[in-house]
Amino acid sequence: MAFDNPRQLALLDLLGVHSQRDVSRARHRSTAAMRAQAELQGRHLGGRPPYGYRLADAGPHPNRAHAAWGRRLHRLEPDPATAPHVRWICEQRLVSARAWPASPAP
Repeated sequence: MAFDNPRQLALLDLLGVHSQRDVSRARHRSTAAMRAQAELQGRHLGGRPPYGYRLADAGPHPNRAHAAWGRRLHRLEPDPATAPHVRWICEQRLVSARAWPASPAP
């Protein structure tokens, strides 16, 4: 099929723009939902836990099919071995921030 007609090219451009917008909307909705789950339910959404934290069991999965497969929810909790280091790093950052006041606005 040849796209020699300007109307066909314009239609393809329009369909491409709509497709990109739909993908962008879906991405925004899914990341917003994941962020809300993390904040409101205290859920860890996967991946390696940040330094100073470890994964803890948060009960059975709310989806019955996933729970039947043995999947569990996880939440983050401070790791007793590394949490003191994170606390020290944050304290040092606060000390250095107080020692170097922000420069005045021009």
